[in-house]
Amino acid sequence: MSEIQFPEYSKIFPKSPEKPVAIPLPTSNGVRTRILVAEADPVARLLLFQCLAQGGYEVALAETGDDAIAELRKANPPPIAILESALSGMTADEICGRMRSADKLVYLILMGEGLSVTDCLEAGADTYLRKPIVERELLGHIKLGLRAIEQRRAPEERTEIRESARGAEWS
Repeated sequence: MSEIQFPEYSKIFPKSPEKPVAIPLPTSNGVRTRILVAEADPVARLLLFQCLAQGGYEVALAETGDDAIAELRKANPPPIAILESALSGMTADEICGRMRSADKLVYLILMGEGLSVTDCLEAGADTYLRKPIVERELLGHIKLGLRAIEQRRAPEERTEIRESARGAEWS
């Protein structure tokens, strides 16, 4: 019996010379909530992208911690960031610490395998999800994050986030 030969990984998922960009999707009020996904594994990144896009969100993708912090340093950062714990470059713990010291309104979801919830929260994450990610649980944490951010904002700024949290569908 012959051995099964699998194609080379780089031929299936070639490395793109360009950085991925967020794909804007229309909603009833014309704006979708942007979510940052920082995940080193291209298959996991694609699965998260599909889950969030189908859930009604605009998704910005990052492969490294350095790409993620660059997106979060922008003047109008995504209100939700989903960070893999084992990012290359700047780690998820460092990103959480920097975001907390910068006092930006970003809900940080840390995901990984075998991490302590307590350690993640002490690093500055708002919540922790264990891999493999359950789609319904992820969407629930995102809705929770949108509500938490809405509570932190000034009353006159709350409408945009409230509409995004209501419009997202649960699978």
